[in-house]
Parts: sequence; structure tokens; C-alpha cells
Amino acid sequence: MSYTQKLARAKEHFATLEADLGRYIFDDKTYSVRPTQSSDRKKHSFFGTLHEEPPAEWGPLVGDTLHNLRCTLDHIVWELADPAMRGKHTMFPMFTCRDDFSRLVKKGAKKGQPAHGGGLYRLSGVAADPLAIIEAAQPYNWAGDSEHPGEALRILDKIENIDKHRTLHTVGAFTAPEKSDIPIPDGETLSVTLFGGPLAVGKETEVLTLDFSFDPSGMKMEVDLSFTVLFTDTGVVDGTPIDATLSGLISQVEAVTDDLKPYLP
Repeated sequence: MSYTQKLARAKEHFATLEADLGRYIFDDKTYSVRPTQSSDRKKHSFFGTLHEEPPAEWGPLVGDTLHNLRCTLDHIVWELADPAMRGKHTMFPMFTCRDDFSRLVKKGAKKGQPAHGGGLYRLSGVAADPLAIIEAAQPYNWAGDSEHPGEALRILDKIENIDKHRTLHTVGAFTAPEKSDIPIPDGETLSVTLFGGPLAVGKETEVLTLDFSFDPSGMKMEVDLSFTVLFTDTGVVDGTPIDATLSGLISQVEAVTDDLKPYLP
């Protein structure tokens, strides 16, 4: 089954990217952090400096992962469709509008048949049961449920299309601390401000500020800043970690194909 080969290829690309990402993030030469505190010790700031940009070759690697995920879905639809009815139009539809998915020809000899470009047209020759699964998975059916694949399919469709026209860009940035152990006495407060924007090479940027209502001197404090690599300039997933985003897309695509697998000839 060709769809399984495409899915396996997507996972291979992602595994390569994930390994490279780990080496980059945990390399001491990638970034540095400088802590400071105000004269009254109530304000603690952390300044981050990026020393090396995320490797340029990650863009094509991300694109290859996305392309193979898209092909995984198209290939399984091809395998599900009646050979007599499939063709260049055969593909996995991804629609944010129900009416566009269900669009029918309104007049002429083909009145009532699936209209060219619509979701039903792309699924010509697919039996009712797998068609219902694909329809239920559409982005327009997503209502915030993390288990529903609709949002993942919308994201995949958008950013895979972007990758067809230009390289996807990534940036280094800090996210919320993975671990913090700061005891706050009764009646006192701590305000935490995270600056999660992208870092520029060689430019020191304030990434985290802790504002105490008291002098925390003498207290044992532990703050672990989390450095990661984010998507940027997509208009879809800007500011989201590339590893978590791609991992989520892989999981949802695999879940959809698992639901459709019993209907393969």
C-alpha cells in the first residue's frame, strides 16, 4: 500500500529533523542567557542571545515531511476509489466550508452530480462508509476537540501549500519555563513576564522578567528557561514549536488513515 510508504517517509524526515533539533537546542554554542537583578533585588531579568541561526536546511526537511503527509492522505483516497472513477481529480479533500465540500452541479445534463473542485468530486468512486469518515474529518467539522483531525488537516493544507512556493522559515525563541521553583510568602506576589518573540543572532534580548513584591534574597530560586525553534512567517502556525507541530500532524494523519484502512480493497 503506497500510503504507508509515504507515511513512513514523513516519519523518517521528521526523525532526522528531531535529532538535528535536539543537537541544536542543547548545544552550548547555540545561545546564552545572562541574569540580572535590580538594586533593590525585587526585579530579576534574564537576557538571551542567539549565537547561531537554525540551520537553513531545516526548511526543505520540514517541507518534505509535510509533502509526504499530504501524499499519504491522497494515496489512501486513490486506493479507496473505484479504479473506473478515479483520475487526476482524486485526492483527499480539506475544506473549511461545508457548502464547498458538498457542492453539486446546479444545471445541465450533470445536474445533481458532484461539482468540479468540490470535496465530493475529489472523492468520486469512494464508497459511502469511508467517504463518511473523510467528511467527518473535515476542518469545517472541527469544534475545538483535540482528538478531531480537522484543525490538523487545515494546518497541513495551508503550510504544505506555502512550502510549494517558498521555503518555510524557523526562528529560535524562549518559551515558558519548563520548571520553576520559587516559594512565595503569604501576602506577597510575583509577576512573571515572558518575551516569547524570535531572537536575532548577536542581539541580546530580554526574555524573562520576575517582579517580586518583596526582596527574595536568601531564598532558593530555580528557573529553567526553555529554548526552542518556532515557525514564523506562515500566517498559520507562527510562534508554535516546529517539533510539536509536525508531531501533531503526523499523529492526526495516521489516525485518519487507521480509520480508513479497514475499507481498503
